[in-house]
Amino acid sequence: MSERHGMIRRATPADREAIVEMQAHSFRTLGRHHYGFEVIEAFILHVGTLDPHLIEDRTFFVIERDDAILACGGWSVRRPAYALHAANDAELAPQVPIVRAVYASAQMPRQGLGRRIMAEIEADILRAGYDRACLTATLSGLPLYRAIGYRGDAPVVMSLPGGHPLVGIAMEKRLDSGSAHRAA
Repeated sequence: MSERHGMIRRATPADREAIVEMQAHSFRTLGRHHYGFEVIEAFILHVGTLDPHLIEDRTFFVIERDDAILACGGWSVRRPAYALHAANDAELAPQVPIVRAVYASAQMPRQGLGRRIMAEIEADILRAGYDRACLTATLSGLPLYRAIGYRGDAPVVMSLPGGHPLVGIAMEKRLDSGSAHRAA
């Protein structure tokens, strides 16, 4: 894609503040049709949108244009922090790479940013020698993940402080060398 749509690169520690700010704004804006205000704020405040280890591991990517983060996401085989809050996290298999912290700017919905970042994540997972990936989709991200081939419908319920449940959906996809390119 053209530079008009931004360039994909690995995130650096210097990106952290901009990433977290974009993620919080995105979740507050795009997630509000699926989750209540209290749920979104409890997740942002107590769980967080970004595991800094993903940046340190060099498995986290951003799409950037004019010094603005337009989308981001990464992967890890390490259990995510949100698994500590999940009532039924058995679906999160640690030997399978977990796609994590995928967000697109709320100012650019439906511009293909989610597909582009997912294609980069899946290609990186394949380069690392894995042939499948799993994730816990937020309800707002579910249509994207289904459209690019993730399957599953098992609910994952995170019990957040204040008794607020955040429901996600456990999903998985078998990857092949062409799947990441088809998602782009």
